[in-house]
Amino acid sequence: MKSPSNGSFARTLIGSLLFSLLVTACASGTALVTGVKREPTNPATIRLIHTMPEGADVIARVEASSDNGFTDQGSLDYAVEELKKQAAKVGANTLVITSTGNSVKGKSVTGLAVFTR
Repeated sequence: MKSPSNGSFARTLIGSLLFSLLVTACASGTALVTGVKREPTNPATIRLIHTMPEGADVIARVEASSDNGFTDQGSLDYAVEELKKQAAKVGANTLVITSTGNSVKGKSVTGLAVFTR
């Protein structure tokens, strides 16, 4: 006979795995490198702006989309986080947001991954 704690552990484990799948499958993104890639940066340190700074080096055009938020704003937030990850992979320290909108995959965001001095 199983002890009650084994069933509880199994439910907790399954719940954790489902939550992990939900969190990791929140958004998708791409980067089209058009300049010179740099060493990867930390997505948390990427600055978001709407106007291209003078003297910035464009590294890539980046796009991301998500439909996994509980609201439109939540989906947009997931897409922006994915956009920052894509920009960080190519070595950007700044992300110039060029458009936001809707796509077949939910909310979408497009931008330029740039390096500023």
